[in-house]
Amino acid sequence: MSEYPEYDYDYERIQSAFPGAHTYSVPQSVINEISQYFSLRELLPPEARPLGDDGWHLFDPALLLVASSIREAWGRPLMVNAGGTRYRGWRPPNCATGAPKSAHKEGRALDIVASWQQNRELWQLCLDYPGVREIESIDATPTWVHISVRGDHHGCRIIRP
Repeated sequence: MSEYPEYDYDYERIQSAFPGAHTYSVPQSVINEISQYFSLRELLPPEARPLGDDGWHLFDPALLLVASSIREAWGRPLMVNAGGTRYRGWRPPNCATGAPKSAHKEGRALDIVASWQQNRELWQLCLDYPGVREIESIDATPTWVHISVRGDHHGCRIIRP
């Protein structure tokens, strides 16, 4: 039993595996919602998969809800980690991929992929989507759409990687 009773997951296990990792209390209703469209295996790199269901708590619930809602609005399959990619979802704090203060390391960003021909259309949907706070320029990242819920500003900022 955890000595951190305020957590509904094994906080110690996560911190032991990934020291300094951000964690969140994610309601089961949010997990049920996102699970309709994305598996935890798809959102985590291989080294985090042994956490099992505790891995959901590496993600900000706002990100999980926005991703689920975007997928529902899109009406077609979307992918995160597929085809040999591993860090388009959550990234460990010591991960060398991406920026040192990447929102992926905070569990607040995903790189989602439709198909090559549809990424620009998906980007446009995400740009105007409620809850998306940052999106990478489609010209800089044409093969994926980076969405982030980081920040408390209004609207969506277009960022360059």
